[in-house]
Amino acid sequence: MNERLKVTASEYPNAILVDWYAASAGKKDYFAPDGVHLTKVGAEAYAALVAKAVKQ
Repeated sequence: MNERLKVTASEYPNAILVDWYAASAGKKDYFAPDGVHLTKVGAEAYAALVAKAVKQ
């Protein structure tokens, strides 16, 4: 799936692909007990990652 996203993003010059999977791997405190939804810490980390990518 990630490879498909990379290919698709490369087709759009204004698209930015952020690798949340890599950034959140092993960070159990980023996720609620359901393993899907973000905690406050996770949401802040996600927002910071996206902001950094957009600024570049």
